[in-house]
Amino acid sequence: NAGYLIAYEYTRWWKESLALRNAAVIGDWSWLNKTRVRGPDAFRFMNYATVKDLSRQAIGQIVYTPMTNAEGKVAIEGLTLKLAEDEYLFTQSAGLKWFEFLREKTGMGVEFEDVTPDYTCYALQGPRSTEVLEALTEEKWTDLRFSRFRKTSFFGCETLVARQGVTGEVGYEFMMRTETGRAHELWRAIREVGRDFGLRELGFKAQLIGHTETGI
Repeated sequence: NAGYLIAYEYTRWWKESLALRNAAVIGDWSWLNKTRVRGPDAFRFMNYATVKDLSRQAIGQIVYTPMTNAEGKVAIEGLTLKLAEDEYLFTQSAGLKWFEFLREKTGMGVEFEDVTPDYTCYALQGPRSTEVLEALTEEKWTDLRFSRFRKTSFFGCETLVARQGVTGEVGYEFMMRTETGRAHELWRAIREVGRDFGLRELGFKAQLIGHTETGI
């Protein structure tokens, strides 16, 4: 996860933690590794890699996918997004190395690409996050189920919005391509719209506290 500068605190960590539980926060998850998996054996490979059954995963659905070694010990775990019938996105540190190890063992027809620097990932989390998102987009989001995603546009840039999070609260994650050069504007827009709902920016310390409180 080298190469990313992330704020440890924006205001005070305890104020940020309280906002997460009582209002809403925006945090930067861009450092999390992202690996694109494509090819004729993409489904077979991903289904082999995890202990989960991915046969019913639909396009637009996210599945939590723990992966074990030959002894049944958890080797790596993360989220798998199904982008197309032959294309997946796996988000977790060291995912690319693990997949290359499995491909060497299986010989399956898959290609991998580290797309970590290609996407900015912001997390809008908290009990009022849906209100913030609807005020921001002027769209309804209550119909988006947990672990599902859909695409929308911010500043003319296609952005993937996932009903997802690791805070124990209602939340969404925004993935915008960095090549657009507009992600900082998205952060600012969320911050400014969220101000009326009590939103705060979430630093890394409060992120980890949120994980601990949630049992992660």
